[in-house]
Amino acid sequence: MQNGLNPQAVAARVGAGRTLAAFVNSMGTDYQEPGRIMYGGPGTMRIGELDGRITPRLTELVAVMRDCFVANAEATDNVWGYLWGKEGFGAMLFAGAVMDQTIADLLASPENRNLLADIAGEVVRVADAEGVRCEPFDGYDPAAMRFARPRDWRSVEASLGGLERRYRASLKPKSGIWRDLVVRHRPTEVDAQLGIVAQLARPRGIGVPLIDRVVAMIHEIERSERRMDPANMAELRVLDRGAYPNGELAT
Repeated sequence: MQNGLNPQAVAARVGAGRTLAAFVNSMGTDYQEPGRIMYGGPGTMRIGELDGRITPRLTELVAVMRDCFVANAEATDNVWGYLWGKEGFGAMLFAGAVMDQTIADLLASPENRNLLADIAGEVVRVADAEGVRCEPFDGYDPAAMRFARPRDWRSVEASLGGLERRYRASLKPKSGIWRDLVVRHRPTEVDAQLGIVAQLARPRGIGVPLIDRVVAMIHEIERSERRMDPANMAELRVLDRGAYPNGELAT
């Protein structure tokens, strides 16, 4: 039960027959110290077989999770769609981690709207190329972030607004990425969670300039070569305007 696109790597180690994939969101959970976890309430959980089948072991596990932990756990025949959907949302969180700000404030800022939509749009573009249909969750709609002519900015704003309201009420106001950088002082999972999208994009000839820059910035912050600062977000907005004028792909 991890973020990222790593179930196939797990299956390569232990076998597909011993592997299930799970998507979890809005759990609001943080490790504090040995024996102490901050638990902000149950979130959304989707569990699936890698090949999309609804199997007896899958339905049994979902029933166990509902009974003992997450009331709204569900089986899905498109777990990859949820994992890729979370990649888009995660890309926005990694972009926000270049400065010290709450998730809700990041999502609420009008000046960040295009940047957040475009970095999530890069993820959706790669997912589309991989043949994956991204799934919506908890107010986040990956389809709204897709590059299109014209871009559906009303849906973008509705999606960001829904996420903002959810995180205003969360007991976990900042991301786990922020916690890795500021509290734990350890490397983040940026390569496994976001860098992998860039790796998949390259063989398909898809440019992901925002993802590439955010990955580089996060590594610079990890190495204390860059400070968390609003100037970093301003730098990303400049890159965004150059890469995607008016929030559209260059022709």
